[in-house]
Amino acid sequence: MTGPEAIVKTSEDFFRTFPDARGEGQLILVNGNHVTSMYLLKGTNSGPLFGPDGKMLPGRNQKIGIFFGHSIELDPDVRIVKEIGVMDGITLESQMGFLKSKGRPLAEVGVPAPVIVIAKNDEMEMKNVETQAAQLAAWNKHDQAAVDMYEADDYVLHDLTQSNDSNKTETAQINKAYWKGFSDAKITTTNIWGAGNYVSVVGTFDGTNDGDFGSLNAKKTGKKISLPFIDIFRLDGDKIKEEWLFFDSASLLTQLSPQ
Repeated sequence: MTGPEAIVKTSEDFFRTFPDARGEGQLILVNGNHVTSMYLLKGTNSGPLFGPDGKMLPGRNQKIGIFFGHSIELDPDVRIVKEIGVMDGITLESQMGFLKSKGRPLAEVGVPAPVIVIAKNDEMEMKNVETQAAQLAAWNKHDQAAVDMYEADDYVLHDLTQSNDSNKTETAQINKAYWKGFSDAKITTTNIWGAGNYVSVVGTFDGTNDGDFGSLNAKKTGKKISLPFIDIFRLDGDKIKEEWLFFDSASLLTQLSPQ
C-alpha cells in the first residue's frame, strides 16, 4: 500500500474486525532512522470479516495472539517513509478457526515490558553485522557446513510460521528442504544493521520451485516466488544464539498455487 489514505483504511478495517486489538512490545531495536520491532498482537474477532471479494462475514469471537514483525525507516522530520509489517496468515486463520493447520499456537502472555536496544554503532555491533552478512552469504551458496559455523551449539530458531521452535540440527534440515525445493533459492537484504547484541535483517526470499518441497509435502510447481521477511538475530560473542524469523506462509502457498 502506498500513501496515508490506503494505510489508514486498512488499519480501520482491521480494528473493525478486532475492536479490542492491541500490540504489546516485546523487542524494539533502534539504529539512527531505522527501527525494527517484535510485537505480540492480541485481540478478539468480534467485528465483521472482510473477504477478498469485498463481502463482509460475521465475526467468530475467536481470540488471536500472534507475533508481528515490524520495521520502519524515518525521514529527518521523524516521519515514516518506509514500513514493512509481517505476520503469518496461516497462524492468523488457524487461530480464528478457519484452518486445521496448526500454525503458531495462541500466545497470550508476552514479556512484562519491551526490551529496548539503541545502537551505539561500535566495533561489536559492526562485527555482529559482518558475521550475519557472512552467514547469509553462506546460505545463498547452499553451504550448510558454512552456515553451521556461525551458529552456537545451543542456537534456537523461532520461525513464527511453525508450531514449535527449532534447534540447530532441525534448522539445517529446514534449510536443505528449501534448497531442494528451490535450487536457485536466494536471500536478498534491503537493509541490515546492528543494535547491541542484535542484528536486524529485512529483505526478500526469492526462488523457483523446481523441486519437491518437503516442508509443505508439495510436488514441484515451477512457480517463481518472492517473499518479504523480517529476521532478528541475537549474537553472543562471534556466534548466533537466537533467531526470530517473520514471513507469511499463506503468501508462500498462494504463490505456489496453480491459480
